[in-house]
Amino acid sequence: MQTAGPIRPVSGTGHQHLMSNAIEYIFEPVSNKRFDMGRRADLMKKDAGVDAMPAIQTLSVEELDLVADPPKKPREPIPVLVWIRVNGSPMRIPARCVEFNSRCVLVSFTPPSRPETQCWVYSGAVTRR
Repeated sequence: MQTAGPIRPVSGTGHQHLMSNAIEYIFEPVSNKRFDMGRRADLMKKDAGVDAMPAIQTLSVEELDLVADPPKKPREPIPVLVWIRVNGSPMRIPARCVEFNSRCVLVSFTPPSRPETQCWVYSGAVTRR
C-alpha cells in the first residue's frame, strides 16, 4: 500500500472544459525505499526458511584435534583481530582469544544486537591488537 505524498496542481490534463476555474490535484505516491527493501528481504528470508542469525563458520572437531593438542586458557582474554567467515564472506573483526592450542584459537566476539558468540579459527587468522 502506498501512502499519499505531497499534493501538486496539475495543468494541461485536458479536463479544463469539464472543470471550469477548478484546479485538479493528484496525490503522488511516496515510498520509503530503505524500509521497503528491508521488509522485502525479511519476507524473502521468511519464505525461504532462512534463519535471521548469520551463519558463522567454525572449525570442525577433526580440524581442532583437541585430544592430541589440548587447548590452553590465558589468564585473561587477549584482545585480537580475527578473520572469520559470516555467511561465506570473510570479515575482519575485533575479538578476544579465550582458548588456543598450537594450530587453533577460540575467539569470542559480540556482533551488533546479538548475544556473545564464539568460534574456532586457525591461528594464522588471528593477530594481537
